[in-house]
Amino acid sequence: MPNNNAKIRKSSDIERDIVQHIGMLTKNLGIGELVGLLLGTLLLHKDEPVSLEYLTEVSRYSKSSVSMTMKTLSGLGLFDTVKIEGDRRRYYMIKGKFRDILLKYMLEIIEIEIRPMLNLLNEHIPELERLSHHASTKREQEKARNLLDKVKQIRDEYEDLLHFILYLSECAENFAKNHT
Repeated sequence: MPNNNAKIRKSSDIERDIVQHIGMLTKNLGIGELVGLLLGTLLLHKDEPVSLEYLTEVSRYSKSSVSMTMKTLSGLGLFDTVKIEGDRRRYYMIKGKFRDILLKYMLEIIEIEIRPMLNLLNEHIPELERLSHHASTKREQEKARNLLDKVKQIRDEYEDLLHFILYLSECAENFAKNHT
């Protein structure tokens, strides 16, 4: 016999719970909570266009934040913008599988964050090497040597991260070939 005291939740509450967990996943991955909330909503509505207003309602973020994020994600090719005849609102549909979208986003991080930082670090290394040998004081030479060592360590960490993400990308591509 069913428990009559059990709370019956609305389907919208269950949807919000699922979407919030995806939001936490992307937040913990450093991609941002809003991206996950939008991804989750669109995943749950994979075969139907979803309006900007609905994305705003489910995510509980402002319409302008949702709109800006969707423009960015659409620019990355993660979603299609859909027009419905007779309706002026903007609709979206997800493109691809969740794993492919997260991977594409991670690869974008390489271009937006990792490569520019590596370039910056590599630009400063020769300058610090010169300072460590030719600074006007022994104290400045020592500071330059210490900073040079730290910058090289950070560069090595960023290079490891770059190679790690590229390796994950290769593994994901192989996985997708075998599990399509």
